[in-house]
Amino acid sequence: MNGSASQGFQKVPGSNDLMPNGIAVSGDNTEIYVNIYFGDKTVKIDRGSGKREGEFTVQQPDNITVDDEGNLWVASHKNDPDWPDLCAGHGRSLPAALRGDQS
Repeated sequence: MNGSASQGFQKVPGSNDLMPNGIAVSGDNTEIYVNIYFGDKTVKIDRGSGKREGEFTVQQPDNITVDDEGNLWVASHKNDPDWPDLCAGHGRSLPAALRGDQS
C-alpha cells in the first residue's frame, strides 16, 4: 500500500507476489523493501516509478526494517546459509542487487 489515511491507499506497483510479508521504506523515502515469504526473497521497489530494482534470496523472510545508518535488516523463519552473520546478529552489507551496484 502507498498513500495515507486521508488521501486513500493504493497497491504498490511491483509488489504483486505470493504473500508479501514485511515492508520497510528507505530513510529518504524513495525505496520500498518488501519480503516475499513464499518466494524466499526480498525485493527493492522504486517508490516513484514502481519499478522493481533488485532482489536477493532469504529463506522465509519475515520482519524487515531499515536502521538509522541505512542498513536493511531482514528476519527469517529459517537459518539461511547465505546470511550467516545475520543469524549471529552481526549484520552485513546490503547485497549488490539491492544497492544498485553494476558489478
